[in-house]
Amino acid sequence: MLSLCEFNLYCKNNEMDKLEDLPNDVGNLFPIFANTIEFKLLTGCIDAFKNSDQDAFTKAVISYDSIKPLDPKQVKLLNEIKQIIIY
Repeated sequence: MLSLCEFNLYCKNNEMDKLEDLPNDVGNLFPIFANTIEFKLLTGCIDAFKNSDQDAFTKAVISYDSIKPLDPKQVKLLNEIKQIIIY
């Protein structure tokens, strides 16, 4: 969740250069995290955002949600990020 919050802030502030290293930074700091569905969600969302691909973003979220349902706060945060992709 913390990484999604960072992702959201970078997107809102148009700091795309910081997104390039976010998965590596998180993966290096917490190597066990690199094999989790949360990490797959994070990297899927970042790739979709970098490519301005709402469909890929939605697929990454649906894939995660099918395994581990998102809570309302997470859904709200992800919807905010998705709206940034539109613009």
